[in-house]
Amino acid sequence: MAQITPNDFKRGITIIYEDKLWEIISYEFNKHAQREGMMITKLRSWDTGKNLEVRFSSSQKIEQAFIETKPMQYLYRDGKDFVFMEPETYEQPTMNEEQVGHIADFMKEGMDIYFTLYEGRVLGAALPDFIVLEVTDAPPYVKGDTASSEYKQVTVETGAKIMVPPFIDDGDIIQIDTRKREYVKRVKE
Repeated sequence: MAQITPNDFKRGITIIYEDKLWEIISYEFNKHAQREGMMITKLRSWDTGKNLEVRFSSSQKIEQAFIETKPMQYLYRDGKDFVFMEPETYEQPTMNEEQVGHIADFMKEGMDIYFTLYEGRVLGAALPDFIVLEVTDAPPYVKGDTASSEYKQVTVETGAKIMVPPFIDDGDIIQIDTRKREYVKRVKE
């Protein structure tokens, strides 16, 4: 592991602080009169997602953790577990619901899922920013029904529910922003 000083900080770097993994969200150098400079740093815990503000002296040595992002192809669900395939070795690791997290309801067989790993341990999983799915259940739109909102809830092929404009029907293919979990547009085949 590499030792770095706060002067080497960049947004997105992961460090080991108090024996835990933290991602640097922001940092700001602060110097007062004749004192040593301090780096005021906002960190996000990889384990809990909570934020923490920490002050590091500019000469302090901090251990940098090297995080790897690896794509794996989603194959199928086996009860509460999800089976993936490593594209280079064809190994089929299994992940549980906790490791996959909130993205499970958008995962489609054959889709690439991006795992964040530290020393072989899964820290998180992410979908591509935009995915394309088919609408399998869309309630009919009642024209002139202005008492309700201009969006309606539909179910896509993976079972996820999403809000879409009223003109979306069963069988339509839509693009979804997975970061916001929002409808983007209707896609023509």
